[in-house]
Amino acid sequence: MKTNFFKIINHLKSPGSWTIHISPLTDGKMIVSVLLSDPSSEKEGIVLSPMIFNQSPETLDEHLFARLMEPVAEINEIFVNVSQVQQNIENAKKLLKEKSKPGKAEPSKPDDSALKKQKYDEAIKKITELNGLCKYDEALGLLRELRDYPDKQVEIDKLRLELETKNKQLSLL
Repeated sequence: MKTNFFKIINHLKSPGSWTIHISPLTDGKMIVSVLLSDPSSEKEGIVLSPMIFNQSPETLDEHLFARLMEPVAEINEIFVNVSQVQQNIENAKKLLKEKSKPGKAEPSKPDDSALKKQKYDEAIKKITELNGLCKYDEALGLLRELRDYPDKQVEIDKLRLELETKNKQLSLL
């Protein structure tokens, strides 16, 4: 008797290992359990359930491998993705180690911009308080210090014009 069992398994090109259990039942059917496993995926917590077929030997002969093809292809993608993720994690760890070496510390720009934004917000808050207290000269003095914010220049000019107008009105009294 010649079978193509191993040729078909090889044709499916699945990494990892196959575990196949075959249990005959009293009613003439068979339970076939097929489990694909990959040690590196299992380390990452990916444990797959077995595919279980409960059919007659004739039906299994005709359809088992056809029914295995799609799930095996999907499982292969999972195994490949897990190995790619592991490789990316290793690369990220290497980069992190290289960046954390002394002497190569560079100031991070997001922190600088966040600090700059915080200073701007604090200055605007103080100017608003002074405006509410009718201390327009002091508010204008603080506003002159905000020249380092070209992206906020329109807002600063509008606020300056408002404060100068109020200051002139106050001096007329």
